[in-house]
Amino acid sequence: MQILFGLLLFCSIICLSISYVLFRNFVSKYPTDKIYKNVFIGEEDVSGMTKKEAERIMQENLNSGRQAQVTIQVGEKSDTASLEELGLSYEGMEKQVKAAFGYGKTGSLWKRFWQLRELSKERVVFGKKYILSQKKTKKFLEEHIVPLAQHAKNATIEREGKKFKITGEKKGRTVDTDASVSVLLKHLNGGWDREDFSVEAVQKEENPTVKADDLETVKDELGSYSTDAGGGKRLQNLKTGVEKLNGTVLASGEEISVREATAPYDKEHGYVAAGSYENGQVVETYGGGICQVSTTLYNAVLLAELEVTERHPHSMLVAYIEPSRDAAIAGDIKDFKFKNNYKTPVYIEGGIDDDGLLKFTIYGKDTRKK
Repeated sequence: MQILFGLLLFCSIICLSISYVLFRNFVSKYPTDKIYKNVFIGEEDVSGMTKKEAERIMQENLNSGRQAQVTIQVGEKSDTASLEELGLSYEGMEKQVKAAFGYGKTGSLWKRFWQLRELSKERVVFGKKYILSQKKTKKFLEEHIVPLAQHAKNATIEREGKKFKITGEKKGRTVDTDASVSVLLKHLNGGWDREDFSVEAVQKEENPTVKADDLETVKDELGSYSTDAGGGKRLQNLKTGVEKLNGTVLASGEEISVREATAPYDKEHGYVAAGSYENGQVVETYGGGICQVSTTLYNAVLLAELEVTERHPHSMLVAYIEPSRDAAIAGDIKDFKFKNNYKTPVYIEGGIDDDGLLKFTIYGKDTRKK
């Protein structure tokens, strides 16, 4: 027993002695307030830097990279954004700097010794990973890149006299936003040099949602309503608004926002300044009168028994419709939305006739009981 105890004591003394020698002659010679030589974060040499200096240089590099422009191509078309617009950042930058700073400074003396020995032979690289804001990047793709694709075309229908004329559908392509984000990240993390670059958006097949066969069912008048269009400057806005809605086809289950379908309300899109209601007062605004368009359509929708999903009244009574039968449009606050709750498509026809009547008629397959 005494021999065993003696051996353990001897071994302990030897280990302590070796540890002391390692610390005094090797480990203690390295500074504790700076990152050791041959330590990199990505391609950035952070040797000899304090933790704050390393964080600063990484942030400076990130800020520089954010100024780079990326051009995203869809065939022969393209659009460009800065990486700052797409929300470029590092994933876990502080964590990586902390790991780089702590390399060779934490753990047992043996662990630190072998880490420092490794640094004397070759560099140690801590990964640097670029990420993009999913929200910002997808918003840019959806608003600027997706429209560049050769999209599928739905079958269309229009009434000629008492008959309907149908134009067939076409298959197309759309941008796969998730796959396109992956392409961007692959380039950024594949040796990107913080310079401008371009990538090709990933596309996928897109099928039309309305087919000619579906439109063959559009034969019945489901509901119709008209109001007096009047005259003056408002008439121009009524014509512009109704033209943007005329010919709309809603597939089964599809919803439409009248505000989105008729906006923006400015000179470039055919609108003029005319009277409109705002907080109980009549004011001049571009698109003044668009509420009469939505109100007339609202009443046709009621008669067609489509599903109203959003509708708001005006702040005061309006002259062109009975009380509680109006549907106001106001900025991002008030909208008129409805959904096709039939099992077949519906077709919206709108216009202003020679008698000055603003009229909407909704056609489809009438399956209602008499």
